[in-house]
Amino acid sequence: MNTTISILAADIGGTTSRFAHFEAGLGKTLEMVDILSFNTASHNISSFNDLVQNFLDLKSNSFCELCNYNIVVFAVAGPVRNNKCTPPNIKWEIDLNSIKEKKCIIINDFVAQAYACLTKKIYSKTIPIKSGESDYEGTKAVIGAGTGLGHCALVYNKCSKKEEHDYIPVASEGAHIAFPFIGEEELEFENFATKKLNIPYLSGDLVVSGIGISLLHEFLSGQRLTPENVMRDNSRNSSALKLFTRFYARACRSYALSVYATGGIIISGGIAAKNPEVVNNNYFIQEFCNSPTQEKLLQMIPVNLNCREDIGLFGAACYAQRLCQR
Repeated sequence: MNTTISILAADIGGTTSRFAHFEAGLGKTLEMVDILSFNTASHNISSFNDLVQNFLDLKSNSFCELCNYNIVVFAVAGPVRNNKCTPPNIKWEIDLNSIKEKKCIIINDFVAQAYACLTKKIYSKTIPIKSGESDYEGTKAVIGAGTGLGHCALVYNKCSKKEEHDYIPVASEGAHIAFPFIGEEELEFENFATKKLNIPYLSGDLVVSGIGISLLHEFLSGQRLTPENVMRDNSRNSSALKLFTRFYARACRSYALSVYATGGIIISGGIAAKNPEVVNNNYFIQEFCNSPTQEKLLQMIPVNLNCREDIGLFGAACYAQRLCQR
């Protein structure tokens, strides 16, 4: 009997959408068969159905229909409820109820990132940022900046009967909490950005993200650039990148303390993956450990950077495989 599972995994971001076909036997390693990616805002995409149809149009083999997969998992940036999601950085809603195929599932993109951290693929391109003493059964915190800022915790399941580590992903929309600013310069930036965006306060999603990089550069130089151009035109020691590094470390510190991440921090997301120097420096470590009361705890928490931008696909596929094994 053929026990091979065909999985379609999709990672839908505000900037890039990735689709990958995976195959795996029950209980066996996932293998990526092929992958497609394109700009989410291009190809005249104005709805979720347009996005899916664009992918299917680009496929040229027998897997050009959703019905040909055993299971389809869409990982999307934003809160997921009742198979629906309204992403904060995409102009249209994602509603799987509009798709006839009933084997389609939607999960948060950082839940997918967290599932990926349970696979060996995460270790193929990982950079140690800060050493520490990882707790065997401690909570792991996954956090990362791209178009927006994502979070997910991996909580150890002590009741599991599995021989291997078994963790439960806990989704979060903590990036939309008001971001803490400290000192005169940071408060001036907050005032500048809230006026610029015409909003009452700045969340982490608007600070530790591509938007945040552009706003910081404009605040310091008066020049508006895309995040990519800011990263390209600024050296590691530029004022904009130093401030962004401080904010990134602060976001990591806040999340580590919130979920008691004694199992370690894993930084993911496109900004640090493309520009490891943003987090791989002493400014980051100093700010991460900066706490009047919990410095010793923070010093013990290891921090690692995942540099694989396609890791969310493996996480979505890992989730699909687990569902099929139930």
